[in-house]
Amino acid sequence: MKHDFNRMISGNKLFFIRVCIFFLSASIFMIFFGNTVHPILSNIPHPFWLNVFFINYTFIGNGLFLISLAAILIFRLKKRKQGFSIFYGFLIAGFLIQLIKNINNLSNPGISFEQGQNIFQAGNVSATDQMSFISGHTALVFTWVTVLCFTLKNSGKQLLLFASAILLGYSRIYLAQNYLHEIFIGALTGIFSAIIAVYLAYYCKGYEYYAGKLLSMHKNNAAKDSGEVQVV
Repeated sequence: MKHDFNRMISGNKLFFIRVCIFFLSASIFMIFFGNTVHPILSNIPHPFWLNVFFINYTFIGNGLFLISLAAILIFRLKKRKQGFSIFYGFLIAGFLIQLIKNINNLSNPGISFEQGQNIFQAGNVSATDQMSFISGHTALVFTWVTVLCFTLKNSGKQLLLFASAILLGYSRIYLAQNYLHEIFIGALTGIFSAIIAVYLAYYCKGYEYYAGKLLSMHKNNAAKDSGEVQVV
């Protein structure tokens, strides 16, 4: 078990180098600037087209997107382990997100307005006060991106996926939904969830294994009932 886990980690060294660079850069920025990026972005003019782009782009960190992606991989593309890795990651990350949000009863900034779009937030609007301390969208996007980076060995595709996850994190700040430290914690949570999910799907006998066994038993029983002989 330990050998399998070490092999999984050592086989993705390039991914973890990128992760370390990302977190080191984010840490340095937070040390020197804190959350100042949020008010800066909130007080500069925003092109309408960019607002629309980020509003739609942020959907790739939505739970429905993860479930749909897992379903496509499992049922359409027949990539069961990839699909179940994403599904497991969704469950683990979702649990951790709710746990962190409920332990840390902190709030995001509330909504304010920009011409053409109702997207930005200001702290005096209680209607949108939410428990936070973590960006759920960032956690979920880093979950499925990490799963695919672990299972895709093409370095170029891995880099593109990782960049798309970082862009999602930026979109949450741009849309004034989260602060930088929430993006940081969300990314950590997503990567951790994905590592556990990949391990469960690839190295443990998870749900898909037992589902396959049940399906095999059902076929054998059906064959016996029809008088056919199953070839082993």
